[in-house]
Amino acid sequence: MAIKIQLGSSLVDVDLGGRIFEADISDRNVEKFTNAVASMEGSLDKFENAKTEQEVFDILTEEFRTVLGVVFAENPCDYILEKVGRAAALMDVVIDIREGITNELGRSTQQKIAKYTAKPKKKKR
Repeated sequence: MAIKIQLGSSLVDVDLGGRIFEADISDRNVEKFTNAVASMEGSLDKFENAKTEQEVFDILTEEFRTVLGVVFAENPCDYILEKVGRAAALMDVVIDIREGITNELGRSTQQKIAKYTAKPKKKKR
């Protein structure tokens, strides 16, 4: 006799402005993503060394590219930049992605809890 168990995948589809990107929201990647966002928010000293506004935007774009590369196999940074047109707007998108990942993790956790806490159905005789 064989026991069949379905294993869930950590891959989810993320719709960014009409295009679907696949994100890996495994525990390890979510932790790396969260740490990368926190690190980016805390590294303002990189911007102080920039001499022009364009250098600031280049540094900002590379920071976002690194952060988004943690969870996405195909990095959506260039696509987002093409859609929004401003490097400064990338922060809003990254925050939305972080909230979406948090919501998705919360939803899957609630489903797992419900699965194991549901009262068993009575069998008909």
